[in-house]
Amino acid sequence: MIPVQNTFIRTPNAWKTINIMVESSPPPRGPSKLTKEKLFLTSTVLALLISLPAIAIALIMHYIIKTDLLLTVLTSLIGLFITMGFSIKISKKLSNY
Repeated sequence: MIPVQNTFIRTPNAWKTINIMVESSPPPRGPSKLTKEKLFLTSTVLALLISLPAIAIALIMHYIIKTDLLLTVLTSLIGLFITMGFSIKISKKLSNY
């Protein structure tokens, strides 16, 4: 526990000092070896995993199912937002490698 801040509280008779204690996170176990190549590879894979489903939905809806352009764009945007919602979980999995 590390004291972070002294807080002063006024009571009817006097001022009281309260020490706020906060738990600190443990230091990293080993040195993190984040190289430029690893960062580039991870971000590229993440960008592909986010964008390719929306592109695939747009191509399938337009060329195979032959739907309207507006409906195609809307469904691909919905697919894009869904994959963007999972991007935090995907990036956490990718950062472990």
